[in-house]
Amino acid sequence: MISTIKKSVIYADLYFGFFLFLMMFGGLFKLDKLFLIILLATCILLCFRGKKTNVVLMLEIILFAYILLWTVVLLNQKYYFILFLRIFLLFELFQDLSRQNILKLEQFLTIIYLLLGLNLLFSFAEYINLFGIRDYFYNTIFSGILNRLITVRINGLNTGFDLNGIIIAVMSAFTIYYYSIQKGKRGITYGLILIQLFLICSSSRTGVLVFGIVLLFHFKAERWSKNKMLFRILVIGVAALGIISIVLYMLFGTNTNSALTQLYNFIFEGFVNLKKTGNFYYASVNDMLKNHYFLPQNLITLILGNGLMNASQVRFTDVGYIQIIFGLGIMGLFLVSVFYFCMYIGGRKRLKEEYHLKQLYTIIFFSVFLSSFKGGYILESNLIYIFVTFSGLIYGRGPVYGKIECLIPVEDENK
Repeated sequence: MISTIKKSVIYADLYFGFFLFLMMFGGLFKLDKLFLIILLATCILLCFRGKKTNVVLMLEIILFAYILLWTVVLLNQKYYFILFLRIFLLFELFQDLSRQNILKLEQFLTIIYLLLGLNLLFSFAEYINLFGIRDYFYNTIFSGILNRLITVRINGLNTGFDLNGIIIAVMSAFTIYYYSIQKGKRGITYGLILIQLFLICSSSRTGVLVFGIVLLFHFKAERWSKNKMLFRILVIGVAALGIISIVLYMLFGTNTNSALTQLYNFIFEGFVNLKKTGNFYYASVNDMLKNHYFLPQNLITLILGNGLMNASQVRFTDVGYIQIIFGLGIMGLFLVSVFYFCMYIGGRKRLKEEYHLKQLYTIIFFSVFLSSFKGGYILESNLIYIFVTFSGLIYGRGPVYGKIECLIPVEDENK
């Protein structure tokens, strides 16, 4: 009997490991349709038993009805319908998995952390160009894109450089979370955080910003007098970056073709521009503000949207919120924002007895919303999928959710 239970747990871990891998990294391998088929099949098998009405469910129905009636029925556009159908199904599915005790929250967090670790290893392999991985990506998927940074940025298992940096930054939140509940292995934690910080810098500056958010939230969460680990990480990280930047500049500052010089110029572009021109600025930020922040000229499109995906719009934008305005209008942006915000508030209330888990959940939520000022991560990314599935498992636990049973042993703080 026990061996049968263990086998079922192993099979469940393997299945949902594969499921979550497709959810997070399937886009890179063009497996989006396969993931949607598996998602629908899993939902049909579980049948969504035992549903109870709540605010999030009502908002989900309202948003879904708005997208269905306006974009599909009236505009004959299916992009946002399929996109949010995937979101709704994920949220409902993981509620059911939690409610039926098929997938526990601690299992989910462990699988996600392992997948994030896989991405970290792949990012490092790409950075050192192990087996020609980086050359393959730049000669195929990213051919002709960002040639000036071809030896600098890495995308890991993600579909973009910025997203990779953000995902690694979120992994640092998981690393600190597991340290916080385990109370040990500081050396390993320091090492992981510094490796993650370096690979974040090699991916995107947006990831550096999210990493800063991770540290700020944990500074707020922890008592400085009792836990100084994060302060040490910050000091060591800043000092390491400073030393590395000085060494890079001294060794390669005159060689403009050096890969390390390009990395230095990418990370510290503002300071490089300050030295050259006397003005502190980032070209990508200026370009973002100039060319990606704009509103539709048509009043109907502004209010209700035109249902078109970003690539089909007359004017392309990277900003997630502007994409929603063009596709679903200000009305759609309002409904989407309220839907996710209420989902987050309800999730926090259900985690009121688990302090560190609540902080991790909050960091993921704010990472989604803040990074969407740069990209469309609130619409379609492994970042929003992590938040939605995380929320689904929390909601499946019931109206009040206490401390979780963690796979990592926790030491008694009274010892």
